[in-house]
Amino acid sequence: MKYLEQVKILIVGFILTGIFSFTILQLKQEDELIIGTWVSEDSLENRLVFSSDGTMNEYINVTELFETYNYSISSTSPQCRMEVNIGPTFSYLKIININDSDDMYCYEILSLNDEYLQIRILGTGNSLLYKKSKL
Repeated sequence: MKYLEQVKILIVGFILTGIFSFTILQLKQEDELIIGTWVSEDSLENRLVFSSDGTMNEYINVTELFETYNYSISSTSPQCRMEVNIGPTFSYLKIININDSDDMYCYEILSLNDEYLQIRILGTGNSLLYKKSKL
């Protein structure tokens, strides 16, 4: 009986370690994949530029800087004071205006790869699609 309990504990431990490791790897990959210029599929003039220093510049009309934000990617709850799902398949993008910390937005990352970034605005359900610029 005791042996069976130890095996169950080991199995649960392996599963949790695998989930935790996958989540860390996923976040590390997303931190690297998000770097670059993303062009809105809805409006080709709107761009998001993510830098490795944790800043994101939002441009309108291609070259007109609209706002600058600090950004972070995480898989924790809450996000922007909202309870969100957590687990290995959930990650979130938070942006905070560098000039006004009350100007904050949170998104669920639906998809992030070498070509596309799709995010869902938390609380609204609206999603935004961006294509990575090759330039």
